[in-house]
Amino acid sequence: MEEDKRKGYEDKHLPLYMTALPEEDEWEEELQAIQALVYEGDTPEEIAENLKECGNEAFMRFVEEKEISKRDESDLHQAIHLYTEAIKQKSTIDENVSKYHNNRAAVWMKLQRNGEAFRDAKIALKLNPKNVKACYRGMVASERCKYWEQAIDFCKQGAQLEPDNATFKKKLAVFEKALSKKREEEAARAKEKERKEANEENTTALLRQAGIKVGPPAFPPEWEMHYKPTVTIGEDLRIPLCFLYEEYRQFDFVQLVGESDTLYDHLCLMFPARKGDSEVQAPEWDTRGDYILGNLVVYFPSSSGKNMVTVPLEAPLGNILHHPEFIFSKNVAVLYVCVGNSTFWKSRVAAK
Repeated sequence: MEEDKRKGYEDKHLPLYMTALPEEDEWEEELQAIQALVYEGDTPEEIAENLKECGNEAFMRFVEEKEISKRDESDLHQAIHLYTEAIKQKSTIDENVSKYHNNRAAVWMKLQRNGEAFRDAKIALKLNPKNVKACYRGMVASERCKYWEQAIDFCKQGAQLEPDNATFKKKLAVFEKALSKKREEEAARAKEKERKEANEENTTALLRQAGIKVGPPAFPPEWEMHYKPTVTIGEDLRIPLCFLYEEYRQFDFVQLVGESDTLYDHLCLMFPARKGDSEVQAPEWDTRGDYILGNLVVYFPSSSGKNMVTVPLEAPLGNILHHPEFIFSKNVAVLYVCVGNSTFWKSRVAAK
């Protein structure tokens, strides 16, 4: 009877019988106490080596399981824990501590945590510059993270340790090519940014010369990736225009609008003239069907922000741009649209 009772606790409840770490921290103090008894009298170097061997066993349990579906990831987490404990012993033998970090890097890579693997490999190589395995793992982790400069460094160190290693030579050429491409792309982006900034400064100056007030950007830079707002200045000023529908948090973007274009010229393509209009369908977001041309009011906040300025649909865009209260944002002209005399419009006006 006593034997049956003991059997029920084995490997589940008593720290003495555990072959794997518990998921919870409930046994942490007990485990530490038992560990102290097991390693009583051992030096930090001996304890660290024992922990490393236990870590190796946990790691090998995982990698030697041929059926991938049967592999238990908890073995990897146990190995991480054991290598970490080995490192915490602060062994004075750098070559050994280098192995602990390098082994932990191998486990991190199995867990696809390549940043941690890179850091451990780097420490391992610093502790032991002759650790060629650390060169290899650091190289692979760097490649996965696209740290091309660091990958090249690991390759070069590995090639110095093993001049005949074809892997290091082959990878070095691949990484140097990747680094060259990265630098070319960075240079191209920097040049494009410089060109864009110069173009914006020139555009801003020309707009101001034309008597148009220019303010900060209305939208975040990432929007420009999709809409690429540009200003064309010639006989007829052409600018990007955005109609914002605050009530529904929607918008329409028009790539280029001529200075002589009226708002009606564009809104008539977006909204029906009457309910049930077969030529122009109402927007999906207009669930009530109120947004028809005859109901719309177009407005913008005054430069002081104290009130809303309404503009007629027949107004040419040029009149709006030169309005003393209108401010053209750095990348697009913004006008607001809603249904006149609606509850939303009344609350919007009242708010100001």
